[in-house]
Amino acid sequence: METTKPKTNRPSVIAKFSCNSVTHFSFGKNIELNAVNTHDGDNKDFADATPTGLIKMGISDGRPAGEFFKPGKNYLVTFKEVD
Repeated sequence: METTKPKTNRPSVIAKFSCNSVTHFSFGKNIELNAVNTHDGDNKDFADATPTGLIKMGISDGRPAGEFFKPGKNYLVTFKEVD
C-alpha cells in the first residue's frame, strides 16, 4: 500500500467546515460540508481569505467515516500539499 506524506516545509491551510447534510443511499452515505465563514478564533485567517467552500464525499456502508460526520457539527480541515 502506498502512502502520501506531507512535505513538512510546505504551508498548510486550516479551515472550519460545518456538516450540512448526511444523505443515505443504497450502498452508503453522501456527506456535504460547507465552509464556516465566521471571522473569529481558529477560523479567522481562512474566512478572511476564502469565505466560501464546499466538500462533498461519498462513503460506503460499513466504513467508520460514515458514522463520524453529524449534521450541524463543525470540523477543522487541513489542506497540505503532498507528493
